[in-house]
Amino acid sequence: MKLVLICLLTGLAMFTLASNDVEVSEAPNWVDSIPWNDINIDSKDDSISGTRYILVDRQKKYSDAQSYEYFNRYVEKPMTQDALMESGRINIYFQPAFQRVVLHKVQVLRDGKLEDRFGNARVRVLDVETESESHLYSEEKQIMILIKDFLIGDVLEVSYSIIGRNPVFGNKVASEFSLGWGVPVDRIFNKLVYPASRKVQQQIVNSELSPAITNENGYIHNRINIDDSPGYHVDENTPAWVEPYPFIQYSEYSSWGEVSDWAKDLFQYQTDINEGYWATWVKDFNSVIGQEKRILKALELVQENIRYVGIEVGENSHRPHSPQETLSNGYGDCKDKTLLLIALLRELGFDAEPVLVNTHNKQAISSWLPMPIAFNHVIAGVRFRGDYYYLDPTLSYQKASRLGQLGYYTYGHGLPIKSNSDLVEMPVFQGSVPEITIEETYTSYSYDLPVQLTISSIYTGVEAEYQRYRFQNWSMKDISQQYLDYYSNRFGSVEVKEPLRVVDSAHSNTFEIIESYWVSDFWQYNESDSTYEYSINASAMTEYFSVSGNLQRQHAYQFIEAMEINQKILVHYPEHYRSDNIEAIDKKFSNDYFSLSLSNQDFGGVASYQYYLESFGKDILETDIDVHAKLIEQASDYLYYSGWVSTSEEYEDSDNVKNYVRELLNFGGLQ
Repeated sequence: MKLVLICLLTGLAMFTLASNDVEVSEAPNWVDSIPWNDINIDSKDDSISGTRYILVDRQKKYSDAQSYEYFNRYVEKPMTQDALMESGRINIYFQPAFQRVVLHKVQVLRDGKLEDRFGNARVRVLDVETESESHLYSEEKQIMILIKDFLIGDVLEVSYSIIGRNPVFGNKVASEFSLGWGVPVDRIFNKLVYPASRKVQQQIVNSELSPAITNENGYIHNRINIDDSPGYHVDENTPAWVEPYPFIQYSEYSSWGEVSDWAKDLFQYQTDINEGYWATWVKDFNSVIGQEKRILKALELVQENIRYVGIEVGENSHRPHSPQETLSNGYGDCKDKTLLLIALLRELGFDAEPVLVNTHNKQAISSWLPMPIAFNHVIAGVRFRGDYYYLDPTLSYQKASRLGQLGYYTYGHGLPIKSNSDLVEMPVFQGSVPEITIEETYTSYSYDLPVQLTISSIYTGVEAEYQRYRFQNWSMKDISQQYLDYYSNRFGSVEVKEPLRVVDSAHSNTFEIIESYWVSDFWQYNESDSTYEYSINASAMTEYFSVSGNLQRQHAYQFIEAMEINQKILVHYPEHYRSDNIEAIDKKFSNDYFSLSLSNQDFGGVASYQYYLESFGKDILETDIDVHAKLIEQASDYLYYSGWVSTSEEYEDSDNVKNYVRELLNFGGLQ
């Protein structure tokens, strides 16, 4: 994993890109000058690949004049051609609405001589939208510097400052520094400076380090210096909310309630019920009968009529546009759509508020210091008949007649934007648990004729919404071919009996997929035992029954969200036999994370296999992974089954019967 520096850097020579107001000067006086010439940059280390990271130096200053400065400096040595290409192109990203960039140094050390490389570098200031693929636009710009005459083994030193901060955050201290990376770093230095009059909390995570604190001319200086920082390993399948790297947080916010009060100011709005689109939307509810249906109607209007596009320039990175403006535009991001939904719900008489969440770190924020930067998403919360429901107006393909039927994603913890608020724990699921119910039926007419395979797959909740998304965005032809390819790889010769069908129920938020095939090689004759054999597997379960990677873990293991899977497999024999042709199985495997029940029964003419999997929606603790993996391995053995039918004499059908069956099946290609 390459060390990723959020913004990269800049030059010497007194030079100004006047049209973009990009300055070049020496580093400011408040910045500590951190040496790196005492580091043996020629030492060998087998843990280093690609790039040798010599110095990562980050310093930030808050002042009483509501100014903010972020100084960034790094020294690195590319050791491969790919690393040279990355190091030789310097990129600095900034927001011109409230930031300016000051370039300090671009130097190269070669053969013991440190040379300025900014003077002859190729410099461009570009318009760039790094989140445009997510339909988010912020008028972000990029300074790109291409270094000339740069070779493998050269050492690059770059430093720059970004002056200015999004005014939406005011002047309160809220910041964090990384204290380690996924690669080794010879020296890490972090410094935070703020007025001594401020009351700032600090918290260090995953480290025993503590900053050196001094009071210098009315400013508090917090310094942390780390030499020989190791590369921190992250286990495979580690959940996103796990924090494997050490870091330090600083916050002037005394509580999550104070963060909520900050957000309340951003989500203030006014509406005029007689104004244009707003009046039309409100009138739409006159024909909606039932309070719950009104909530669902409001959600549907925002989800389906306001497309997801974010114009996040300046304060609008965090301050939503007004409901009327969002309606007029016909687009908005998460905060725009949420505020519009909240306004509609309140207009209809419901108690609702925005809820801040973190889609990546999720429940980890409950152990953080309170600060606005803890969140990256906002959804709506509404009270209805004594229950509290979380609604996400940025989602699509949701259909239901009850709030509890809607798809739901838990983010661990959320912060409601209201008075006297605090972090709240979000439930693992709300309403009903999403389900997948599959019935797979093999109907045999003769051992030497194709078997009819029909599959009914019914999805609810988020699973239904995902299938709805698939079938609305991919062609039926492509999806049908994917299914056919799957069964062909599994059985060999397979042909479609009837075209794929879907039944989409908006009332219950269920989505059913119906498949029908001819399987030529389902029955296999075993001459030595005079038996006809077949194999089945609980395909809906198998993808969840594996644990990959080293079991000696440092971190939790990501398991599936809370859900239930029912799979029933029926195998109809060509004729009736005694009900002792399959071994009876009745098993249950369970721990704190899942429960799997399975059983089978032979009724003589048909064998039935039942599987039921329940996931409790919890990631597996690193201390439990070994025992969990062993249980998974035991359970996996029962997801595959080979059945057989023994005959006392060679099985025969008269030609008349065979011809009748072929005609009945309309499968002339095999005659």
